[in-house]
Amino acid sequence: MTARRWFWTLCRILTLLLFAGVVITGYALRRPAAGWCALALLLALHAAELRVSLHLQATARIPRARVVVMTLLFGFTWWVPVTRGLAG
Repeated sequence: MTARRWFWTLCRILTLLLFAGVVITGYALRRPAAGWCALALLLALHAAELRVSLHLQATARIPRARVVVMTLLFGFTWWVPVTRGLAG
């Protein structure tokens, strides 16, 4: 695995940790609603990226459902490497 692939894989792992971290932090601060709101905002941010990432369905022949799920989970850390041919 190349250094670039390792970088993007690390970015994806950190993205998932961020999702968990905002919710856990909300509970740790005794404000769980704030944590869930932060999670919703992160998902909304990733949903905004769908406009950019959906072109992958045609160009990289990736199923639409996979593009949507991967973009909502990982955002640009998923679709940028795909557009550069570093990941699938």
